[in-house]
Amino acid sequence: MINQISVTFPQNFLDERYTNRNQLIEWEDIQDRFNGEVPTNDMTLLQGIEDELDLERNALSGMAIKRTENVILVFPDPVFGHLPPEFLEKKLSPIINGTITGIALEPDYEDDSEKFWGLSVENLGRLFTLWILRDDEGNGPGSFELQEEPQDDR
Repeated sequence: MINQISVTFPQNFLDERYTNRNQLIEWEDIQDRFNGEVPTNDMTLLQGIEDELDLERNALSGMAIKRTENVILVFPDPVFGHLPPEFLEKKLSPIINGTITGIALEPDYEDDSEKFWGLSVENLGRLFTLWILRDDEGNGPGSFELQEEPQDDR
C-alpha cells in the first residue's frame, strides 16, 4: 500500500517555497483527490501532485515516476532535458555535424504503429542509426539509442 509520494525537483526548479529539492507528500493527505485509488495514469498523478503542492499546471511535466510497494518516486527524467547539455553532447558526439541520410524503420513488426523508427546518419565515413524510443505506455518520442552500423566491405 502506498504511504508516501516523494518528489525530487529538477536542479533548475525555481520556487521559493521549495528550497529543499525533496518534498514528501503523505498518501492520506492526497488520496481524496483520486477517490482513494492510486492513479495508473502518470499524467493524472502528476496533476494531482501539482494541485497538492499548489504548483502551476504542467510544472512537473517531464518528470519520471517509479512506483514501489510503499512509495511513489517522482524525479527529473533525463529523457526530457533535465540532463546537462554536456552529457547529451557526449552521447551524441559521433553524429554531431553528420548528415541525415534517411529514415530507419525497425522491420520486425507487422503493425506499422508498433515499429521503432529513427534517423540514419552518416558522419566521417561511419554510419549510425539514432533510434527514437518510446516509454512503456507507447508514448513517444522518449529516449534515444545510438547504434553504429557495420561497414560493408568495399
